[in-house]
Amino acid sequence: RRKLDLFDLDPRDIKALARTGQVRRAVPIRAPRSGYVLHKKILEGAHVSSGQDLYTIGDLSKVWVQAEVYEHDAPWVEVGQPAQMELAYQKGEVIEGSVAYVYPTLNEVARTLTVRLEFPNPDLRLKPGMFATVYIQFRREDDTLVVPTEAILNSGTRQIVFVAVGEGRFEAREITTGLVGDRHLTQVVSGLDAGDEVVVSGQFLIDSESQLQEAIAKMLARRSDATSGHADTEHEETLYACPMHPEQVSHEPGRCPICGMDLEERASGAGERGGVSREASGDDHGEPDSERSGTKKEGHHYVCPEHPNIHSDKPGRCPIDGTFLERQEAETTPTETTQ
Repeated sequence: RRKLDLFDLDPRDIKALARTGQVRRAVPIRAPRSGYVLHKKILEGAHVSSGQDLYTIGDLSKVWVQAEVYEHDAPWVEVGQPAQMELAYQKGEVIEGSVAYVYPTLNEVARTLTVRLEFPNPDLRLKPGMFATVYIQFRREDDTLVVPTEAILNSGTRQIVFVAVGEGRFEAREITTGLVGDRHLTQVVSGLDAGDEVVVSGQFLIDSESQLQEAIAKMLARRSDATSGHADTEHEETLYACPMHPEQVSHEPGRCPICGMDLEERASGAGERGGVSREASGDDHGEPDSERSGTKKEGHHYVCPEHPNIHSDKPGRCPIDGTFLERQEAETTPTETTQ
């Protein structure tokens, strides 16, 4: 009798064996508790080893719910707090429960804290593996200032709300937020006063409009500064000069006649207009600078630096290797100027 008892044979079977004196080939093994078979790991005729799990049986009259709580909400969760659960397939129906255990470790990947909740399940509506939305109630704060969560513009570094100041005008205010409660309400620690009217819908349009108005105001301010500056200084105009040959200046964009590089834009006052290359533009009467300055150039031509026998009267490229022709100035001789 002691051996059979150590083999975990049921006392009822031991009494039946003592009463009848007949040995049974098949011995029933009864579970220590009743419940539902969740996992079956044995088949008829299979070999059973010592310590092997044959069945997993669970009591579903009370279920555990594993809830993931965000890291910033972890300090507010305590054992014994009431909790409500709403199933995905039964929207609007709330099941009451409580917090049974708060795990001491944090999920490093999801940055969440696991909380175990207990809910009664008398009609077996709650089944293992289901998803649900859980609400955990912590201490309520009645005397606090809250705004709708959708009224807050979060830029990542600060929170902004738009407050109506009257006559269709709005003012952007930076606020400091606290807890995020249920019903889509967020606590405001500073930045607002009770009674302020905030924009709940369309604040993105107001934010875009304010940024546009700010940009336009800055443009107008720069234009005003530029206009006032012109009133005190000489009139400026846009000139184009060669970066390699600064003496080559023109009123129109183009290329340098010496090296062929694009002329770069630069601003010049009236005092710099005399530096314009007259070979390119001339004056109002078509007279070259050499005649007006009292000197007369005998002429200039363009020569290839690699092939000196290549000459041209106009700027261009060498027909042999494509090198830009260099300008060769002739010696100048003084001339008499008539009045």
